[in-house]
Amino acid sequence: MHAAFGMTPFACGSENSKEPGSDGAKKVEAAQRIQQWRWLIIDEISMVSASFLAELDAHLRSVMSAARQGKVDAEGVDRPFGGVNVLFCGDFYQLEPPGGAPLNAIPTSWVRKARQYAPSAREDHGHCIFWGRGEGSVAGMTELVECKRLEGHDEWFLSVQDEFRRGALSERTHQFLHGRPTDVAGSWVGCGPTCGSEQCTKNAEAIARDNAQECGLCQAERRRRGSWSRRGRMTNGSFCQSS
Repeated sequence: MHAAFGMTPFACGSENSKEPGSDGAKKVEAAQRIQQWRWLIIDEISMVSASFLAELDAHLRSVMSAARQGKVDAEGVDRPFGGVNVLFCGDFYQLEPPGGAPLNAIPTSWVRKARQYAPSAREDHGHCIFWGRGEGSVAGMTELVECKRLEGHDEWFLSVQDEFRRGALSERTHQFLHGRPTDVAGSWVGCGPTCGSEQCTKNAEAIARDNAQECGLCQAERRRRGSWSRRGRMTNGSFCQSS
């Protein structure tokens, strides 16, 4: 994002130079490129801090030409992000920014008494973009609820991913992943087994005491589930298989 905006996070003294390849020249090139922007799509928004988002807003307002249609409103005031339409994409259950206040944190200006120090102006502005109302704030949200990452629609694996995502791994899932006995049949998903066998449906209590009483399909599914921890690892909503 720093590169796209022509911003130098760690200036080395060449930011005012116009020599080719210098930070100053890169800023000019980025400013010229930004003039053509109509939409800005920021992915992995959970990793953008409130202060950094405010910095991006101020930067676009600064570099966008005043002659550009849409930069200012009817009263001559700069629009947010210099008039560029911004689309934020991401999952706030995933990684937080390496520094600064996360955007999904309750703005400290709303709960000042709970914090010893007041938030910086940039942090407060960045939170206002997400939490505020009206002009300059996020206009709406569309929640995506269908997982497209995994082919085959493995309901159990999707539920495991969701537990990891929320940081709420259940004891039952932990037992399955490590190939240990469980209190349900081996094909159990949600509220019942998916094997379709009456044996596993009617003898749930007996199977909970002795997993060997489940059907062959459940036994095979139990072995499959227990193999995940032996042949690979879970990571950030996907499965990385070891070599």
